[in-house]
Amino acid sequence: MLNAHADIMSKSVAQADANAEGGVSARLRLVIIGNGMSCLRLLENLLELAPQPADRFDIHVFGAEAEPAYNRIQLSAMLSDEAGARDILLQSRDWYVEHAVHLHTQARVLRIDRERRCVQVQQAQGLGRRGRGPGINARRQR
Repeated sequence: MLNAHADIMSKSVAQADANAEGGVSARLRLVIIGNGMSCLRLLENLLELAPQPADRFDIHVFGAEAEPAYNRIQLSAMLSDEAGARDILLQSRDWYVEHAVHLHTQARVLRIDRERRCVQVQQAQGLGRRGRGPGINARRQR
């Protein structure tokens, strides 16, 4: 699975470079649905291939849970008070910001509209505009 991620990312980085050379906007929009351990690994692979991802990608990650990616293997340790909630987080919210990744938590994707190139998102109530990134064309269901 990780090899497939690396192959996709290599092609995406190459496409972004080709767009830049051809005078086309160099930034490709990358929308990742799900913010689990594999999503984080995909982002880490992308950062290895493109150390300045904001120059090439407009990255948005949608996750239904309230927190960033966490180590699910350690969840039982947290539930038995052997580890704290922060101990099982794989990266902080600041990490996403530092790497130009727009993290949308408590945002469940309901539908992908490939023709219109947008996602329909159900946002947890009480969060205002959190979860709607610029240029995402996200539609919220309440």
